[in-house]
Amino acid sequence: MDLELKAELVRLYGVPFTYALEKTLGFEGGWARHPSDRGGETRYGITQPTLTSFNAFTGLWWTLRGLTRDNAAAIYHRMFWQKMGIWRLPRELQGLMFDWSVHAGYFAIRSMQRHLKVRPDGAIGPKTLGTLDRMITISGTTVVVRALAIRRMTHLCRLVRRDRKQGDFLVGWWARVNSFLR
Repeated sequence: MDLELKAELVRLYGVPFTYALEKTLGFEGGWARHPSDRGGETRYGITQPTLTSFNAFTGLWWTLRGLTRDNAAAIYHRMFWQKMGIWRLPRELQGLMFDWSVHAGYFAIRSMQRHLKVRPDGAIGPKTLGTLDRMITISGTTVVVRALAIRRMTHLCRLVRRDRKQGDFLVGWWARVNSFLR
């Protein structure tokens, strides 16, 4: 991400979101249409259904092919960071959970909730945050981040077991998840 765009995104959305977005865009760059990708065509990792929902919400009529990085930032900020409540999480978890949500939608939030042993409703509310805070106090942030990363990779390996074509992405997925463990 160039410095001018990064500065603009920090001004519009803040440092935590910009950090998370920059990391995710490192894995979700440009236009993609891989025959094994169940998400279909994407631009900056944004699928047509996500764009359609965003357009309906905002009244805009952006096209997938015409998206720019700053358009993608607006979509990710609204449809993931705000709507899914990623902004409510402790900073140390925001990047991982944002990226996972981009990759898997509300499944990421529900999976985190299952790990926390709270009702997996996909909403990051007071009960989820309180339980997460207690877990971090007991185990430490690093342990929680690693546990969630392992949970994510376990799920991705299950996807490959169910659909061998998804194996095309396994090494890249591991690199992506591992990037949040440093």
